[in-house]
Amino acid sequence: ARFGPIPGDGHVAGTPDACIARLAEYVRAGVRHFLLAIPDVAASDGLELAAREVFPALRHEVARA
Repeated sequence: ARFGPIPGDGHVAGTPDACIARLAEYVRAGVRHFLLAIPDVAASDGLELAAREVFPALRHEVARA
């Protein structure tokens, strides 16, 4: 299989919609595994937000690919 190029800037940050769009670029390029770091995870709701909004949408993107 031929994959498109991996996006140049490896960082993903922003609103859930922005993160979904950015991660979808990786999925379209063939990436199926991600290593995520959420700064100050204990002091923020970033992990819960990602689990509620980003991960389900990302799962949908992978299923479509």
